[in-house]
Amino acid sequence: MRSLLWFRKGLRLHDNPALARACEGAAAVQPIFVLDPWFLSPERVGANRVRFLLESLEDLDASLRARGSTLLVLHGDPVKVVPAALERWRCGQLCYEADSEPYALTRDMAVTAAANALGVEVHAAVSHTLYDTEKLLAKCPKGEPPTVYNSFLKIAASLGPPPKPVPAPPAKFPGPLGADLVADLGALVTGHGIPTLEALGYPSLPVGKGFPARWGWLSRTGIELMV
Repeated sequence: MRSLLWFRKGLRLHDNPALARACEGAAAVQPIFVLDPWFLSPERVGANRVRFLLESLEDLDASLRARGSTLLVLHGDPVKVVPAALERWRCGQLCYEADSEPYALTRDMAVTAAANALGVEVHAAVSHTLYDTEKLLAKCPKGEPPTVYNSFLKIAASLGPPPKPVPAPPAKFPGPLGADLVADLGALVTGHGIPTLEALGYPSLPVGKGFPARWGWLSRTGIELMV
């Protein structure tokens, strides 16, 4: 079976349940990240934040290459790009990290519906938060979030301790599907690869301005910024 591993916020290999699921029994795993034009505009997201994202993608790609894989960065609307990739690359499952933000919920609902229509299994792992927010809300009276911290602590305690970290990723991933995949998506993809700030319409940031490049190690801790 072929797996499509869709990175979003969790730009890391360690303690990544979606990654573990994608590799389980798969003959090939293709990691992707989709640069969504909805986010990438100077009016919505600042240059420092985008630079950190791009540095994190470079770090993630280097980590994947060390394990015989590679990160394919696609530019376009995920609602169109991801289902098209699943169909044209003949993938049997889609794995990603669940996201509870409003835009992400709408996006993921549309992607999941399209994937299911193709007969693709979808696995959305909870790992951006310690607890599954849906399970927390189910414990709340009338399904409304608590407004007092002590009430939240009681609800969280009723779920028991958070899940333990998943095992370390394999030293060698199931092979990627190949770099010629971008051409299969045609006009749905407006570009590919990790771009520069300038290519995304942002001004260049001189060294020493904003977050220094040496902070790029934060991308390995699970502290991610967007999408």
